Amino acid sequence: MASIPSGSPTTPSSAHASLQVGASELVRLRWVAVAGQLITIAVVRFGLGIAIPLFPLSTLVAMTALSNVTLAAWVAGRRRGLRATRELQNDSRTEVLESQRGYQSQSWVLAFVLALDLVVLTSMLYYTGGVTNPFTVFYLVNLGLCAFVVESSLAWMLYGVASLGFAWLLFFHIDLPDLGISAERALHPSQYQFLGWGSFAAFLTCGSVIVHFSSRFHAELRRREQELRLADELRARSEKLEALGTLAAGAAHELATPLSTIAVVVKELERSLDQIETSAEVREDMSLIRREVDRCRLILDRMAGDAGQPSGETPRECSLRMLFDAVLDGLHDTSDVHLQLEDDGESRLLRLPIEATAQALRGLVRNGLDASPDGLSVVLSGTRETPSTIVIRVRDRGEGMAEGILQRVSEPFFTTKPPGSGMGLGVFLARTLIERLGGRLSYESAPLHGTVAIVELPVSEHLAE
Repeated sequence: MASIPSGSPTTPSSAHASLQVGASELVRLRWVAVAGQLITIAVVRFGLGIAIPLFPLSTLVAMTALSNVTLAAWVAGRRRGLRATRELQNDSRTEVLESQRGYQSQSWVLAFVLALDLVVLTSMLYYTGGVTNPFTVFYLVNLGLCAFVVESSLAWMLYGVASLGFAWLLFFHIDLPDLGISAERALHPSQYQFLGWGSFAAFLTCGSVIVHFSSRFHAELRRREQELRLADELRARSEKLEALGTLAAGAAHELATPLSTIAVVVKELERSLDQIETSAEVREDMSLIRREVDRCRLILDRMAGDAGQPSGETPRECSLRMLFDAVLDGLHDTSDVHLQLEDDGESRLLRLPIEATAQALRGLVRNGLDASPDGLSVVLSGTRETPSTIVIRVRDRGEGMAEGILQRVSEPFFTTKPPGSGMGLGVFLARTLIERLGGRLSYESAPLHGTVAIVELPVSEHLAE
């Protein structure tokens, strides 16, 4: 008899959040329904003096109340379990994983509760005149609410439950003698049959229209919310990039002078050492200082240049072969990188900033090389899997990643490498650039089976023809 307001679930995580809020609201509204049913029964029986069967009606109300106590305990238990899991893992992404596992089960629970409300409504109408009872309009109310609570397929299932209940009431119901009229006595049998089946046809028509358009409206709300969520995520990522660029620019500005001074001093010391006899250890120490200074400069260049700033590069038409060649050009050693291309990858299917995209893919290849044992190659492959999508895979031979690491791999400054071996920006920057190009970066991994970075890039529309 009661339901929840409309939600707008999008992805499994946001859909689960919407259902969680909706389930809590459903509990409150069903208590309102229980109170309304008790008041209605009291008014009809003691206010209007109509003899209605109090015991079966009270039993149905008690059934609704008992089921609502169970639903409230279930909702509270799920909320506590999700919160405890999230706190234990200390990772907000755990909520996403839990949402994906619990979304379908919670949808079915809500559908079952709504179906129970329809059965209770049918039973109450059975004891109070059947389809002649004006409260049959609550069938349509419940159907409209069901279409906003659960998915379209479940809403149509509930529509079937309501239709069966309405049809059953045409043949089986108890008249109210105190009303002084019954449908069979007031109408000729043929007239009653015509009226009954006409009401049933009207119910089927109205119910299907309500479910259809309510479900479509609900789906549109979900689509719009998904677009807004994606826009918010992109804006948040852009803000992180801007903050990162500001940080890199400030670090480069502050450190450029001392690094240059150190480089000059080291160079002068090396010249001085060439004029006097010094031990090999001292010369090696001077070379080490010079290499570390160069490495500091390289890190600053990557932070300032590779951290999304090449987005101003002009997009150009290119093939997979051209893109992969650009990726390999920036690697010191390509012997451990194995290329796999269909049709040699010569067809021009992409339009993108080549250097920026190559830099993003190069970071993924470097990660694969770092994860793979010596002597095992990283496979860089590219295929056109759909008319509108190019899929690039970077497969390493490492130990793989656990689920918790896999969920955090795209976070900025998160790295599993030893201190000093990486800044934890490669995957974050690659994902940001790829999504700006309209693509997607995802990972597949299993312990002891390596990791695959999957890059999906859109085929240029006029090149795809």
